[in-house]
Amino acid sequence: MRNIEPECVDAIVTDPPYGIDYQSAWRTDIDKRHKKIKNDKSPFIWFLYDSYRILKWGGGVYSVFVDGMFSKHLKKLWSALGLM
Repeated sequence: MRNIEPECVDAIVTDPPYGIDYQSAWRTDIDKRHKKIKNDKSPFIWFLYDSYRILKWGGGVYSVFVDGMFSKHLKKLWSALGLM
């Protein structure tokens, strides 16, 4: 995203990093669980900044792969950064 020109994107559809060091717990056998998501410990503040920077006026960010709890958190962050 950092290499994309400012204000040139109409929409962003994403599965943003949660920043929670996520690992699926669907498999009960610990040895057979999937690995943790790479770089999910990192804060995603740059994702928010870069999204805002590259969006055209009136564009939108659609985080379609998040649950309701994370969506509320994401909205608060957008608002706190003055991006909403």
